[in-house]
Amino acid sequence: MPTPFASSSSVSGYADAARLLPNLPQGHHASQLHGHRFRFKAWQASNDKNLVKHSDWQRQLESWTSSLHMSSLNTHFGDAVRDHDLAIHLAKTCWHHNSPNQEQGLGVFISPNHGYILDANASRVWRRYHFHAAHYLPNVPAGHKCGRLHGHSFQVVLQIQLDAAETCSYQHGFDVLDKHWANLNLQLDGRCLNEIDGLDNPTSEICSQWIYQQLIPSLPTLLNVTVYETESCAARFDGTSFEIFKGFDLDSAIRWADDSNIFTRNRIEGHRIGLKLYLRAPLDPLYGWTADFAIVKDQFRPLFTQLDHHDLSRLPNGDPCPNLVSLNESIFERTSADVPYLIATELSLTDGRGSLTHAPSLEKNRLLLWD
Repeated sequence: MPTPFASSSSVSGYADAARLLPNLPQGHHASQLHGHRFRFKAWQASNDKNLVKHSDWQRQLESWTSSLHMSSLNTHFGDAVRDHDLAIHLAKTCWHHNSPNQEQGLGVFISPNHGYILDANASRVWRRYHFHAAHYLPNVPAGHKCGRLHGHSFQVVLQIQLDAAETCSYQHGFDVLDKHWANLNLQLDGRCLNEIDGLDNPTSEICSQWIYQQLIPSLPTLLNVTVYETESCAARFDGTSFEIFKGFDLDSAIRWADDSNIFTRNRIEGHRIGLKLYLRAPLDPLYGWTADFAIVKDQFRPLFTQLDHHDLSRLPNGDPCPNLVSLNESIFERTSADVPYLIATELSLTDGRGSLTHAPSLEKNRLLLWD
């Protein structure tokens, strides 16, 4: 029986712009005119494949971000330049209303290290931190490379929920996260993690759980903690369950069958397609992981070799591939047969278009927040 799924489409665009944030305390580091490379992202359910032509939607967003590029956001929006305000402006651009509905979401990312998320249910901020540490995994099978003492430049993403009042003072959320992380960084940076109480088996999953447990008593709005060992693999803990992702790059060619642009219709495109596999599984009591990243890579390798450096213009049944959503749904179906505990696949193109296909019971915004 085919695996049931649901899908979402996303678009994103960049603008290098300056802003002067209002109502910050005197002397605050963000109180002066300053600039960022802003990344704006919007997503919506793809239940109706003809809801919006993906490439047209991307061009619509790019037109808006181009108008902001190399300018002062205050010139466009006055004092309404906080991340929440920018998300509202983005909603008006994408959907002509002031906030996302249950099938939509928005992200404003201020550099790769922090951002703001708005969906129909909540406002959230996240911040990325770095520490450098050594570790080894004592319980892995003999000969496993992770059993040797080695090191990583770890990344940790902390995400908190804001209440209605805090959406107007989101900078407070970043300041709170910075304060809490500073104490943990002193314990983790430049250490062998195995020597820290509670981290005798410091897998990514156990590290994310340990950090969560250290923070939650004094940071009750904490939603989840994500620990990256590398750019292509990470584990997340939200207080009850673990999720991991494994990333891949596909250098592929494709001709979209439903391209509505008369200038690009029937044209073969080449892309480096980012592909993420998301898994959710219980923690193995011996190994301390939900899945070995190396095994996930091996399980996916047969399909990877069929996708990478290939023409993806046709689906497995021989039909022309109409769009990115259909391609991702095909990959999700085929991967589900080979990779246990798979809950979602995500594709992203370098031009900003993306697609998430996931189990229908899954809260899709959980995964779209891994950015």
